[in-house]
Amino acid sequence: MSYSVLITESLHPQAIELLKSSGARVSFLKKMGKPLEEVIHEFDALIIRSQTRITNELLERAHRLKVIGRPGTGIDNVDVEAATRHGILVMNTPGQNSIAAAEHTIGILLALMRNIVPASYLLKTHHQWQRKKYLGRELAGKIVGIIGFGRIGREVARRLKAFHCHVIAYDPYVPSHVAEDAGVQLIPLETLLHESDIISLHAPLTPETEHMINSDTLKKMKDGVFLVNCARGELIHEEALYEALASGKVAGAALDVFTHEPPKSWKLIDHPKVVCTPHLGGATIEAQEKVGIQIARQLSDYFNKGIIQNAVNFPAIPTTALREYTHFLRLGKLLGCILGQLIDFRCNAVSIGFYGALIRETVRPIVASVLEGYLQASFGETVNLINAISVAEEWGLKFKEIRHHEPLYYEHLIEIIGEGKERSLRIAGTIVHPGMARLVLIQEVFLDIMLGEHMLIFMNEDVPGVIGEIGSILAQREINIAHFSLSRRKKRDLAIGAVLIDSQPDPETIEQIAEKPFIRLIRYVHLSDIDTNSN
Repeated sequence: MSYSVLITESLHPQAIELLKSSGARVSFLKKMGKPLEEVIHEFDALIIRSQTRITNELLERAHRLKVIGRPGTGIDNVDVEAATRHGILVMNTPGQNSIAAAEHTIGILLALMRNIVPASYLLKTHHQWQRKKYLGRELAGKIVGIIGFGRIGREVARRLKAFHCHVIAYDPYVPSHVAEDAGVQLIPLETLLHESDIISLHAPLTPETEHMINSDTLKKMKDGVFLVNCARGELIHEEALYEALASGKVAGAALDVFTHEPPKSWKLIDHPKVVCTPHLGGATIEAQEKVGIQIARQLSDYFNKGIIQNAVNFPAIPTTALREYTHFLRLGKLLGCILGQLIDFRCNAVSIGFYGALIRETVRPIVASVLEGYLQASFGETVNLINAISVAEEWGLKFKEIRHHEPLYYEHLIEIIGEGKERSLRIAGTIVHPGMARLVLIQEVFLDIMLGEHMLIFMNEDVPGVIGEIGSILAQREINIAHFSLSRRKKRDLAIGAVLIDSQPDPETIEQIAEKPFIRLIRYVHLSDIDTNSN
């Protein structure tokens, strides 16, 4: 598939070649010579770094944009909520630069503790041999508190333990067993501040963590504490840190990140107790290659295969059976679209049931795909997989997921029930080898038909000759039948059928079938915008 990508900052050459080989038309903002707001409407995807700020105002212009890719982890320069409203997927590459960031943390900490930077500067520039002046401190035996025990925090802890440090951590979102497996104790933040000789920040930037290191939290730390920040500059109130350095409360700070990059004030950077680098945490040749190639692969998989990976504004899709799971995402959208075209009453709620092995996986993405199909069929094309849940909530459509632990005839089954005030409509579908989507239930009647672009679905009295008469009408109109399925209720008063046909019937054909005395209901269902052949 051909798609257009705008790269706003640097990207590894191998990643660029991978994009091109996957069908991407690649452009570079610097070469275009125009500001981003003037050209963003021309592209399907953006690849940005930390210096590109994506705002709601910018996204208002991005009429074609489907994906924002961020090589690396931090996405605080992207208005993710606005992107979700606009139906734009935001991807990052967590874990790809964890090693680089962890190594930089250890490196900058050692430089701080051992006075490597000033000693090297004096020796190189003034040829002064000052051993006593730069007496350092050892890491061994120190209590190191890690704030934020995600991928990078865990990698830092692993390395610190090799230096024989006692590592403690604070993270309200990490299960205790994760820390225990790493040989680290999770403790309350106040306890960590009080006990640590060294504090290293690895938390994400959120409203809760912004300026978490401030005058109040600094007062709770040990006198002579060392502070390291290789996460986000906004975690620290810089003026409060400067005052703590000046008073001696903080013995030294190692900083790779700042509130403003480049800084607007150099006062903190110029302090003699500060060792600093210009946001180099993930800046290694290996890390840049890994994050670049990873984001290129993710964009290629999304545009060519419909696979979503590492999305920050969409539920995580299990990687254990990614291809199979993607089939069920498509099935969910198909069923939602069918429901939206069959339903002829005001639908107040949609129940989405899962049977079989599907209940062992996260089903939230499939819920989103069902809502996407239903809302597209009912309200138009402004809804997609990314914003379907938020749009449903905005419009007041209630929805719920139900997991059934007993199978229902098939190994996997997705059941959807559209619920009105007095009526409801129930349909279900499954995936059969090699990934073909099939409709297998309408109301309480089981049938079996492959899904395709043009379908007729009808209810009829259970009388002989129905298949023949419908077939004859379609033949007269030169409409070829690809598949026909008809089944009935147990009490044999009502039958339900579905016909997969090669072309769209005109209104006169539908009317001619509807006029037959045995027909109670007939609907034409169109699935042109969906890849029905998911194999």
